Amino acid sequence: MNKADLRVQCLGRRRALSPEACERMSERIRAYLSGRLESTDRCILAYLPFRNEPDLRPLFADSRTWAVPRVAGTELTWHRYEPGRVGRGAMGPPEPEPDCEAVDPAGAAWVLVPVVACDRRGYRIGYGGGYYDRFLARYALPAIAVGYSEFVYEQVPTDPWDRPMGGIVTEAGFLWPEIAQPGA
Repeated sequence: MNKADLRVQCLGRRRALSPEACERMSERIRAYLSGRLESTDRCILAYLPFRNEPDLRPLFADSRTWAVPRVAGTELTWHRYEPGRVGRGAMGPPEPEPDCEAVDPAGAAWVLVPVVACDRRGYRIGYGGGYYDRFLARYALPAIAVGYSEFVYEQVPTDPWDRPMGGIVTEAGFLWPEIAQPGA
């Protein structure tokens, strides 16, 4: 199966998840992340949930800086998360308002990356725009894929520009893959 077909299949299955199931799984994911992230007070790059993605927002209430992305052309810019200052982005997902404080991602402790699907090697399939791949090619940050366990496969199709994640977190816990070389 190619990326596009797998993406469509997974998005359809994820769309069919009930809000209650998504919240139960999100709560478990947040519990796993909370334990892992408590060791840093540096900024964490995250995302705002879209199309039944795991909801990390309750974690944003702690005292550290949480930044979420905006799409700017072909790149992601990062802005301090401010409750109530979120709108719908041009690409569909929610984004911080344009005048929210910009954050330099270079100093972040982690980047939490949403996935449509991923594999045990750390490769992910997103929505197909390549925004996170370009971002991770520019910034060498520890990246953790965030998704639901039913969308973790042994192997997903990859392209030469795909960037593997250093870890995966689902409601079942963490998976620390041996990272494959791009294109492997």
